[in-house]
Amino acid sequence: MQKPKGLDSTSFVPILENPKTETRTEVFSYWKDVVSMRTDRYRLAIYNNGKKQKMMLYDHLKDPHETVNIAEESPKIIAELLPLVKNRNNGYLTQIK
Repeated sequence: MQKPKGLDSTSFVPILENPKTETRTEVFSYWKDVVSMRTDRYRLAIYNNGKKQKMMLYDHLKDPHETVNIAEESPKIIAELLPLVKNRNNGYLTQIK
């Protein structure tokens, strides 16, 4: 089956055929002015409407329901995750700083 034009996705067939297939370590989602990246431990969500930007970081080991934003007290984690968002963003929020 050919992927429809404009669809940003990857087939799960290789994983279904071989569960040991290496996959990405992060998952992205997009909604309005937010891009969100989930790793095995963290979710980094970035709101940017072109005028202001806010980062939200949640530690799923300590806060699985995402009730405490730890972005301000976690600059090292942000510095580690932000380049992944920028590199894989595919132009959804072009103004991410």
